[in-house]
Amino acid sequence: MLNFLGTTENFAVIENIPYSMTWKFFDAWTGEPIPLDGVTFSGRIFVGENGRELELDIAKGEESHLLVVGCSGLPEGRWPYEVFCVSDEGLRERMLSGCIGVIGSLEARI
Repeated sequence: MLNFLGTTENFAVIENIPYSMTWKFFDAWTGEPIPLDGVTFSGRIFVGENGRELELDIAKGEESHLLVVGCSGLPEGRWPYEVFCVSDEGLRERMLSGCIGVIGSLEARI
């Protein structure tokens, strides 16, 4: 089972442009890949003044230690998000949370 401390990570994207990133899971001491077999992931972003929930797109990567995380384009602002992992034993842990800073597109203002 994966064991997380609930890491906080903030990052930025450009408004209304879909994005995705690949997360690699590996042992920090040995550098060995950690397979994600038997673990599922879910995540959400809270957007707007009312905190409307949007699901993150999360899929396993081409290799067993890769996870691809993405979302459709978001409106300009600073939106909190969280990602959970669930083991095949049913243990649910918050793996990652933080804020996504969505920067307005300069092209849209011209």
